[in-house]
Amino acid sequence: MQMEGNIELYLQQITELKDREVLAYQNLYSKINDIASLREKVRHGFAVYPLNVYSTSFDRLGQVIVEIEKVAYWPRMLSKGSPGRLYAVHSEEFANVTIGKLGYDKVELIVDVDDIPAWVKGSKLALLVRSDDRSFREMERALAELSDKKNENFRSIFKIAYGLEKNAIISEPFLSDDLNSSQLRAVQQIIGENRVVVVHGPPGTGKTTTLVQAIIELLKQNKRILVATPSNAAADHMTKSLLKFTKKVVRVGNISRVDDDLEKHTLGMKVRVSEEAQLIKEYQKELNKVLKQANSFKRNFGHAERQDRRNLRSEVKLYRKQIKELEKFSYERILSQSRIAVGTLIGLCRTEIKAQKWDVVLIDEAAQAFEPACWAVASFGSRLVLAGDHKQLPPTLMQQFSAKTPYQTLQEKIVEKNPATVTFLDTQYRMDSIIKEFSNQQFYEGKLKSKIDSSLSIVEPFVFIDTAGCGFDEEFKDGSRFNSGETNLVQKIIDVFGGEFNSIGVISPYSVQVKHLRDDLKEVLLEKDIQTIDGFQGQERELIIISLVRSNSDGMIGFLKDYRRMNVALTRAKNKLIVIGDSATIGNDSFYNAFLSYAEKEGSYKSAWEFA
Repeated sequence: MQMEGNIELYLQQITELKDREVLAYQNLYSKINDIASLREKVRHGFAVYPLNVYSTSFDRLGQVIVEIEKVAYWPRMLSKGSPGRLYAVHSEEFANVTIGKLGYDKVELIVDVDDIPAWVKGSKLALLVRSDDRSFREMERALAELSDKKNENFRSIFKIAYGLEKNAIISEPFLSDDLNSSQLRAVQQIIGENRVVVVHGPPGTGKTTTLVQAIIELLKQNKRILVATPSNAAADHMTKSLLKFTKKVVRVGNISRVDDDLEKHTLGMKVRVSEEAQLIKEYQKELNKVLKQANSFKRNFGHAERQDRRNLRSEVKLYRKQIKELEKFSYERILSQSRIAVGTLIGLCRTEIKAQKWDVVLIDEAAQAFEPACWAVASFGSRLVLAGDHKQLPPTLMQQFSAKTPYQTLQEKIVEKNPATVTFLDTQYRMDSIIKEFSNQQFYEGKLKSKIDSSLSIVEPFVFIDTAGCGFDEEFKDGSRFNSGETNLVQKIIDVFGGEFNSIGVISPYSVQVKHLRDDLKEVLLEKDIQTIDGFQGQERELIIISLVRSNSDGMIGFLKDYRRMNVALTRAKNKLIVIGDSATIGNDSFYNAFLSYAEKEGSYKSAWEFA
């Protein structure tokens, strides 16, 4: 009975965690709705107005596309795949949209209508942030399923995760000359009959390589695998990695949120070219014809015309029902023929996925996943594999956590409560040893080994450039911080070192600094090469330059206090890492004091005056 009590206690804690996130979410959107003025919505980052419409069209899936100009103050809440509302200011007509491709100067809006709205042309338009609570409903479903005790397999996975039930550690024999010993252990654990497996993969340790190998071996066992990730970018990366070895993979998700290179591998596009597609097209043609007839009636018409219009509308509904049924059949048939499905945690929570039998649910980048969302997708499989690095970026959540009560991911909880389920990948192949070692000591207890080709060695692989006393004071704008002095210094560094490297990345914790860097470096670097730390997760470049930004007399360091985020930034470089910062500002913090000491010990300390 004690165990059951513990389960209910843990479920209550997770439910409370979910409820706090729901409340924070609702409060935000309540705030949006409470702001009556469109001008105020724009000022707070909840709307874009006015919009300049470049074009309207249909994409290859038949979706309505409205292309608009990307304004300089583009809100952070409107990212690729997020929901919005296109709104005609004077007529108050609107349509729900999904943010599609975000270019440097243009944005695609996928409009949730059958035809291009007439009011889009000639109206003053605004784009509003819109709430989407579907993810929370899926979390509630999974937690309710754990509570009602009907799915014993699912409850068993939960018990193992929380250390309430033993996990029989079974290793399936497997050998490969392409994997090191820790990678082999991870594969052997995954392909064994273990109910729960955690793969802890620090930067550059070949986590994706290991997971792909494990998935290929599971295919040989005739298993079906559901691969879930917290982000579309991570889902795209895993899909591309799998496609190198097998074509039995389908990318699940809204096509607007998927990399263009993967379009033909998406579930939507596979349906588009399926056996049922031609019939769907014929129904769609008839639907459009009837819809045109129905819309041709004038406002002032009699009883007979009104009845005719009503009949036409009924016919439209019938065609739409038939189209949906055909699409559903096509989705299910294509999924049943696929052995691997890849998508985001919530993107996979759809009827067609739930209807399939999955042997293994693998959650990649699990350290960035909100725990209730993990359980939402974990309920679909017989076994659960988590892979990620809880020493890097945590999930992005709306609720606030304090240093005394920090948020713990599901991966962290399993590492703590059931460490026998965890395999640590101990050999990194990305970084020069000097670049690696600070993070190794601070985050990985010195357990991380290096296996780098000596031919990649370079003079001064790590440099800290101190701006103390140079007058590079931080500034504040649009809710974020920037440092013009550091921006200019980055330009000089690229002039000096840029020619030595095939790939360069520039990282800053602050979005406004990233914007300034992109504006100043657009002639030498692409937008994708200059990002916030969060945007660089999972990426690498030969040369990485980090602009810390903070420089003030109070020693305030803000975002820099998130050491896990800094771990991400410090581990992106392969050959050379250059960090720009003010030692007088950051040096009062114990983490950065250790960092400065490491720079001095390695002879990697320089003054910004040397680049004047």
